[in-house]
Amino acid sequence: MIECQTGKQWLIAALLLAGGLVVGPLLAEVKEPGTEARAESHELVGEAYDPQSDELLYREFYRFGDNGWPSQVVYRLPDGTLITEKLLLQGNSPLIPSFVQRNHLTGRLIQVDVDVDKLTLLYRENETAESEQTTLSLPARAVVDAGFDAFVQRHWQELLAGDELSMEFLATTRQRFVGLVMQRHECAASKANHVCLRIGAANRLLRWLLDPIDLVYRRDNRKLQQFTGVSNLVMAGGETPKVIIHYDYSAGEASADSAD
Repeated sequence: MIECQTGKQWLIAALLLAGGLVVGPLLAEVKEPGTEARAESHELVGEAYDPQSDELLYREFYRFGDNGWPSQVVYRLPDGTLITEKLLLQGNSPLIPSFVQRNHLTGRLIQVDVDVDKLTLLYRENETAESEQTTLSLPARAVVDAGFDAFVQRHWQELLAGDELSMEFLATTRQRFVGLVMQRHECAASKANHVCLRIGAANRLLRWLLDPIDLVYRRDNRKLQQFTGVSNLVMAGGETPKVIIHYDYSAGEASADSAD
């Protein structure tokens, strides 16, 4: 099973206190919340804007584990109000992290516990809804949550060459895997040092009906610069807005420089 990372268990404690749920191996070693929960402590910031009005909708604050992959994400409104907390636990592959996520505005709770060849998904729509638990076999090319970035890193050269790559992405609200494809494409952000990628439904009919997700990466360091698509957050009114997210790595780079 996935082992919990030391010092990253405060979120699980908060979820237990707020949700009153008893769930599986992810909740093995609980510690009290600490100052690391504050948004001021972060290594990457994403700012999500409304593509029509250019209004700032929320910010994402990331921290990373020793393995270089995200271990914690905190989402806040522009005034600092907490929206969602997410804790990711890396196992054998960064493509399929276990994670637990709680939305403090709506009460939505998602927990994914990855085993060797299967995963267990616990989903609760809101505070008053019944929790639903599903066990799914892991398909070939399975991708879970932030694992899409690991997918990009693993298949970078193929994507640069223009290959269309398939994946099975975990749709937590549907409680099943859905077929997606990723391919390089030209976009407004295309520059000599930028690579644009598009994610769409593997089913061609659905691809025509559903908006794609567009990603912009730097070519030199392979870091995600921009995300355009439907947000993974549910806001207080129940909507999942379409957003453009710009990512700023300066906090993490400054920390690395000070450590040298």
